[in-house]
Amino acid sequence: MSNFGKFLKEMRSRKGLTLREFCRLANLDPSNWSKVERGILPPPKSSQVVSDIASVLLIEKESDEWNELFDLAAIGHIPTQLLAGPEVSDRLTVFFRAARGENAPTPKQFKTMINALKAKEPGGKDEAVEKTAVGGHKPGRHKDKKRK
Repeated sequence: MSNFGKFLKEMRSRKGLTLREFCRLANLDPSNWSKVERGILPPPKSSQVVSDIASVLLIEKESDEWNELFDLAAIGHIPTQLLAGPEVSDRLTVFFRAARGENAPTPKQFKTMINALKAKEPGGKDEAVEKTAVGGHKPGRHKDKKRK
């Protein structure tokens, strides 16, 4: 289950809404929405749809829950090879909160956060780099074959 789907299902359950009732109120297809909640389909890209969902769930605009809903929807569209693990998703939500805040981070603090997002695994292996390797070679380290 995606973080977005898990969050939405929790919110929906807390409000006492069944999947079908929620979908009727939000004008969503229950079959497809079930797939979104289970992480089979990505979250909606439209901020209007996410806003409508927040309204149905009575989430106050600009509240922590509102921001988390939008953050998780955005994270749901980041290519999986860029998300080295679940902790990266958690770091991104912190990053989004910091960027959105009134006391926005300085450029130096942003660089620190970006470096934290790129942090290597405890074993020293940078999983994000490994996952982007092409043909078993790390980017920039393969030799071009000359044509005859």
